[in-house]
Amino acid sequence: MKNVAFAVRGDVLLAVFGEGTPEDAEWEAYLAAYQTIPAGQAKVISFTRGGGPNSSQRMRLQEILQGRAQRCAVITRSRIARAIVSALAWFNPDVRAFAPERLDDALGFLDTPVAARAELLRRADELEAELGEGAVRSWAS
Repeated sequence: MKNVAFAVRGDVLLAVFGEGTPEDAEWEAYLAAYQTIPAGQAKVISFTRGGGPNSSQRMRLQEILQGRAQRCAVITRSRIARAIVSALAWFNPDVRAFAPERLDDALGFLDTPVAARAELLRRADELEAELGEGAVRSWAS
């Protein structure tokens, strides 16, 4: 079963995580997609039902970031996912968790133009469908 689906849209890496930890191959593909965005330009938005990278996968991310801060908004209701964000924040002060009700705040944190937000959410719905889950808008609104 797939645990993460993602897409690059310009300078945005959009990811949707299910409830489980991504397989290492999934995480490496995610990191490869991230690296297609020029360093210092990427913005990451992740929707998660609770899943996220494990400690060794977080270490791989830190290796790639090489000490650079990475602006990242994580949309979740999950306490586990919030704990993962807290662990990531030790190395990256620009990662923040947002409750689904604060989606506009998260998109503002990423400087996402208002005109681009509907398309971003539509694409997030498509990614969540790849995981066999309901639409992001059904739980992130």
